[in-house]
Amino acid sequence: MNATETGSTQPLINTFEPVNYVTGSVHVSIGVFFTNPNGSAAVGYSAAYYIEDPGPGPTHSLGLLTGTYSVFPFTLPSGTGQYAVVVFELLDPHGSVVSSTSLYATYFVTPVL
Repeated sequence: MNATETGSTQPLINTFEPVNYVTGSVHVSIGVFFTNPNGSAAVGYSAAYYIEDPGPGPTHSLGLLTGTYSVFPFTLPSGTGQYAVVVFELLDPHGSVVSSTSLYATYFVTPVL
């Protein structure tokens, strides 16, 4: 991370990262790294996702952040199209989107050979 002016907000690249990926499984955990501008944990912030297939579907909560790095279990909903996009969002305590990351559904599925 680059040093920033005290109290300034800098966008984070890859706020959301898939972790614990198991080949051939649709189960994965989503790691969320985020801090307040002063470096403290983002208390009251939450993570959520929705599926674009082709338009935005309903938003589903992953849970509240528990520190500067939180991990949430994630299962790709059955019936999700292979060209669908999964959009993960970080929401502040007021429900405003602070950060988002999009991944194709195919990222979560390994083809059967």
